[in-house]
Amino acid sequence: MKPLSGALRYRLLRARYLLASLIVLAILAGALFYYYLDARTLLLPYFFLPVTAGAVLSGRIKGLAYALLAIFLVGGPVMFWGSEFLHRGTAHQSDELAALGAWLFLLPVSAFIVGLVSELGGNRLLVLGLGADAMSAVERERKRMAFDIHDGIAQTANTALMQAEVLEMLAEKADPELRSQIRSVRDTASLAVGEIRTMIGQLRPPALSASEFPATLHHLIEDFVERTDIKIEFDLAADLSGHSDSVRICVFRVMQEALSNIQNHAKASRAYVGLNEARGGVFLTIRDDGVGFEVPALNQLLAVTSQSHHGLASMQERVWLLTGRIEIESRPQEGTAIRAFIPRYQA
Repeated sequence: MKPLSGALRYRLLRARYLLASLIVLAILAGALFYYYLDARTLLLPYFFLPVTAGAVLSGRIKGLAYALLAIFLVGGPVMFWGSEFLHRGTAHQSDELAALGAWLFLLPVSAFIVGLVSELGGNRLLVLGLGADAMSAVERERKRMAFDIHDGIAQTANTALMQAEVLEMLAEKADPELRSQIRSVRDTASLAVGEIRTMIGQLRPPALSASEFPATLHHLIEDFVERTDIKIEFDLAADLSGHSDSVRICVFRVMQEALSNIQNHAKASRAYVGLNEARGGVFLTIRDDGVGFEVPALNQLLAVTSQSHHGLASMQERVWLLTGRIEIESRPQEGTAIRAFIPRYQA
């Protein structure tokens, strides 16, 4: 999965600030109309629109900030000039004050409730759904790539290996130096075939059903130990039967990428992989006793294109697609620890 580019992150950040600016401008525009009207309390319901919209987009904290801005703009003149400011020249100032009091109470309460529901429900489910769809699309593309590699370059490499083996038999009585060169070509072709088969196996989607997934994870660990001789303690304490395929895909791919990093970079002798139940989701922990590294800053990690940290950015994006959290801790010569929380999502 390709990391987000710096330009894309800048556009997303700019869009967020643009939306916040529009909400503030809408509140200020409402305040201007409020100042120029005679029946000012008639305009009070208008402020619910930008404030609750801000709470939906930005959550309860910023929703409360928008509400406090509106309260300051509306209530400030009343505090300064008194109740006559609400409706000049009328004898219903008590009713106007009652309406203002109800508005002062309901506006921040509405912003908080709408923002909280947005954070815990609507927005989160929307993002989870989009993230699950994106992850499914990525898995379909990986499957297509696996078939393409199997039908293309894998067949070519197998043919080259067979030709090298035939050539080795034909050159049985040839010069020893020539036979050595032929064996080298055969070994290289055999290594290429093995790497291609490993690549195809990693690209193909895992068995994701609730009954098969534990065996899939055990197979991933066993295959890693067989290839690397690195000892792994595997603790599978979580029951993923109540989670969607997208959560299981995320768990599998993060484990796969982390183990690949351990194999290629860590120079570790031992590792730990744990998958445990957590409130509202699952908690994945992967540790090794390898050489470690300096963890790049978050913005550098997302913008990085070098092979050394591409896997870290890939893991982060997979977890973030499902609105999860991931922490990467490492120091030179002190090993690496990856901890990820992936929230429950049932499609």
